[in-house]
Amino acid sequence: YPRNINLYLNKNTCSAHKIIYAPTYRWLMNDEEKLVANFIKNVELINSFLEKYDYDFVLRLHPHTWRNYENILLSSLQNYKRFSISKEKDIYTELHNYSVMITDYSSIAYDFLLTKRPIVFLAFDYKDYCTGDNNFQMPYKDNCAGDVTYNWKDTIASIEKSICDEKYNAELRDKIANIFVPDEYNAENNSERIVNEIKSRIGEC
Repeated sequence: YPRNINLYLNKNTCSAHKIIYAPTYRWLMNDEEKLVANFIKNVELINSFLEKYDYDFVLRLHPHTWRNYENILLSSLQNYKRFSISKEKDIYTELHNYSVMITDYSSIAYDFLLTKRPIVFLAFDYKDYCTGDNNFQMPYKDNCAGDVTYNWKDTIASIEKSICDEKYNAELRDKIANIFVPDEYNAENNSERIVNEIKSRIGEC
């Protein structure tokens, strides 16, 4: 996708100790509230991990979700210096900066695969999401390029494994990347290649 041009151009640029949590949008307000509450409840646990490994944590919510919960989130994080909140309009301009991604059901995970860096899929509300919010066109767990977890404790444990072993889940990431973002179709000149192909076909008409 053209949106990934910054990932191609800056794939070797990264803040070594920077995690992004980018959950997908929830259509139902009740599910949205659960997501925010689940995060806030685990801030102390997450912070202990951040302090131990000298990591920073960036929360990236959907803009609609952020506007609804800005006050409670800022209040909950005000005493934790390792947390920040991204309000960048285009997240893809800064995605290359992160060393680890936590998401859930978002397609942003497949973009982040281009970095070959660890991804954890925190699906704490998996059953509710499937039945009340959305559904999947493909088997969810079979197409996740990292551990699928259901709570923050296991999510942190997965990240710790990646910190201790850079090859952890590397083969899985490569396998999923070869399906969704194979090298033969993905490069920094994608847009140019597509435009040239269109011009070529128009010329043949």
